[in-house]
Amino acid sequence: MDCPLQVLILELISTLLFWEGASPLRLPGYDLSAPANVVVEEGLCTIIPCNFTYDPSDASQTATLYGFWFGKRGFPGELPLVATNSDEMVASFAVNRFHLIGNLKEGNCSLLIFTAEKNDSGSYVFRMEKGYRAKFTFKDNYPEPFLKVT
Repeated sequence: MDCPLQVLILELISTLLFWEGASPLRLPGYDLSAPANVVVEEGLCTIIPCNFTYDPSDASQTATLYGFWFGKRGFPGELPLVATNSDEMVASFAVNRFHLIGNLKEGNCSLLIFTAEKNDSGSYVFRMEKGYRAKFTFKDNYPEPFLKVT
């Protein structure tokens, strides 16, 4: 009699372990695809390929779609803006070197980096905005590409 109970308990534990190791839940309709790691030699350029989706029912149809790339440069809480298609100012170190080159309307959020510097190493986070409700930062449960400059 104890054996079926033990099997049931083991199956339950296995299921719980699977869920604990599974990908965390994501907001429906919002997804981002980007490599986990990108390596570039100092002084060269590189692209972080990126594609995203958002829930169009959250977005104003007449609003402009904006994209923002932020760099985690090793300082907790600091997320300097490195590239955008909006009028916002990017961090001084990123001016003329970091460019949002993807066509956001097609879901392409690729980031081009010219003349990579060692200080550029770190994780990068993408944010999209389209109107008042469709504002989303792809972090935590989404890819945050790590750039390593060698």
